[in-house]
Amino acid sequence: MRTIKLYVEGKGDFLFVIHLLEAMFGYKLSIDIRKLQAHYSEHKKIYLSVGTFTTQEGHGGIDSTKINAVLKQINDVDSRLGVESVFLIDADTKHHVNPPGGIEARSKHMEELKKSTDFKYFLIPTNEIDGNLETILQSIICTNGKNFYKCLHDYAESLIALNDSDRPTYVKENPKLEKERIGWYIYMMEGKRSKQDKDRINPELWDLNSEILNPLKVFLKSIIKNE
Repeated sequence: MRTIKLYVEGKGDFLFVIHLLEAMFGYKLSIDIRKLQAHYSEHKKIYLSVGTFTTQEGHGGIDSTKINAVLKQINDVDSRLGVESVFLIDADTKHHVNPPGGIEARSKHMEELKKSTDFKYFLIPTNEIDGNLETILQSIICTNGKNFYKCLHDYAESLIALNDSDRPTYVKENPKLEKERIGWYIYMMEGKRSKQDKDRINPELWDLNSEILNPLKVFLKSIIKNE
């Protein structure tokens, strides 16, 4: 049986990747939302797990310490057991320094790590441009949510454009409001949902046929289907 471990950055990435895997392959993963872990077993053919680089709630994102901890696990245990390790992490921008961000610097950094550890990786959003999960999500807003998201986008831009003396402290600390725009969109579009439903992404909010997802889909297919 093949064993594949997918590592993602945080809760948002975790839920989105599970949603994409289930849509692409028809898998139904068992989810432990508290530990941010999920798994799927296809009889004796494949065991697939999805987890974050850290299981500490509220400690999403990526840094060299988290990556090194996973690399140690791969080298000390997983590679010896034949486990296939896959990283799905943000390309980020040049402003990110630990590890270095921006598609070129992040790619170079990951290739250096691969010299001593056996793993595969994909840099979100497309493995070719700077960005993150929010870059994907803002590009796959469902048709009936586009006008509403534009309103949210314009509102966020108006907050960012305020004079420094008028700008709220939160906006000063989060000058792009990328995560907030997506969070507002999900919260307002969904309305009240059951606790069980909140453990999964609402599929009606996203267009998984968007072109921006094609590179990630091709990568995941090459991993899961071993093509």
